[in-house]
Amino acid sequence: MNINIRTLITTLLLIIVQALLDNYIDLGLYTRIVITPYIIINLPYKRGSVVTMIYAFLIGLAMDILSGGVMGLNAGALVAASLIRQKILHTIINDYSMRNHEGPEFAVFGYRKSIFYISSIVLVYFVCYTYLSNFSFHPFGGNLLKIVIGTLLNTLIILMLFKKLNTERL
Repeated sequence: MNINIRTLITTLLLIIVQALLDNYIDLGLYTRIVITPYIIINLPYKRGSVVTMIYAFLIGLAMDILSGGVMGLNAGALVAASLIRQKILHTIINDYSMRNHEGPEFAVFGYRKSIFYISSIVLVYFVCYTYLSNFSFHPFGGNLLKIVIGTLLNTLIILMLFKKLNTERL
């Protein structure tokens, strides 16, 4: 199977699974499972920030349509997360590694760099998602709890996906 077709199928499956999670699984007020940032995390290095932000916007818009929530909420959070992706990558690996590898690989990063990379992107996603959905800084304690729980839980889930599936390039 061609890598582009495999990538497209993987992306569509992740979007469908995310829509199912959003529509049918309610884990409570402070917990939300989000796997769509994995698509942005796993993009090849050659995709610059602008292209990554366009992908993030389209994926987020698809999520907003499929989940029936506030339009632009997932799109805005994913675009913000994709904005910092290149900066984080340049922080944890050098240009030589970027030239010699197609994209982020668990085997190259190891646990420490993988956790930093994934948790940074997921943290930005949850900060933006939480404050865009509340449209207020007022309930700071509740927002902080949502951000911390969401970041920790989803970093673990996406780390497992990253370790298991990152041989498939997006």
